Amino acid sequence: MPPVFMLVRFGRIRWLILPLPIFLFWPLLLLAWLGLGLAWLVTSGRSHPGYVMAGLTALRALSELRGTRIEVRGQDTDIYMQFI
Repeated sequence: MPPVFMLVRFGRIRWLILPLPIFLFWPLLLLAWLGLGLAWLVTSGRSHPGYVMAGLTALRALSELRGTRIEVRGQDTDIYMQFI
């Protein structure tokens, strides 16, 4: 299952965490992927299973982001991201 939210914190303020709803972008990404696939099939006249497998592999890689934490600390600012 792909990540649903991304928590982001900038700077040294520990209490301000922005939850970004990633789930709102998944339907748009799916429609764009289907539209590009359909346009490719119409223009080429044939299908290649390699492209389907590449798309499924990309979806699996995005699904593996769930639970990933990224924390970068610098001299002036901190950046924290977590995929939920």
